[in-house]
Amino acid sequence: MGFDDFFEHSKSHKHGYNHHDYDDSHLSNSNFKHQDMKMMFLQKLQSNPQIKTTLIIVVIVLLVLVVFILALLFPLLIKLAQYVSENGIQGIVNTIWNGTKK
Repeated sequence: MGFDDFFEHSKSHKHGYNHHDYDDSHLSNSNFKHQDMKMMFLQKLQSNPQIKTTLIIVVIVLLVLVVFILALLFPLLIKLAQYVSENGIQGIVNTIWNGTKK
């Protein structure tokens, strides 16, 4: 909705186009473009080996980072599981509620 819609005049512009037809066509074109971007990316990926290689390297680096973070957090997760098995959920709630109080 533009400023032209606030004023009373005929719906067609002096050049002959209708404001509402333009808005409708713009919305349908923008939806088409968003859906078509995935297909364009897949076609570029298929036709360009450099993009494919870069994407594979990025995925491998991300997987290595996830495994590394899990390996670092594994001892903490084991301690947490041991604490839950010894004290139960009520022990966790009491610890959070009362604090550590050392």
